[in-house]
Amino acid sequence: MVGKITSISKKPIEASIRAGCLPILTSLAETVDGQILNVNADVAAGELARVLEPLKIVYLNEKGGLFHGVTGEKISAINLDEVKASFLRTFSNRTRNTTH
Repeated sequence: MVGKITSISKKPIEASIRAGCLPILTSLAETVDGQILNVNADVAAGELARVLEPLKIVYLNEKGGLFHGVTGEKISAINLDEVKASFLRTFSNRTRNTTH
């Protein structure tokens, strides 16, 4: 089953970081009844970034990296300070459009 993200509990993620661990997150979610659902990974990453406001993000995928949406060139690094507003705005709009 596929679900929509309605909220993120950042306390367990922050607790693991404070404990010195590096959280590895998947695009799974849990319903209030405890059922595990698959969620869109792009939406999940955007929502996590919006809630956690991280200094660094590491993307792991089967394509071997991130690629520029227009040029198709592989991106070796992203300055989050330069793209944060655009990134969050894009995912915020996607989330609003899928939840209404």
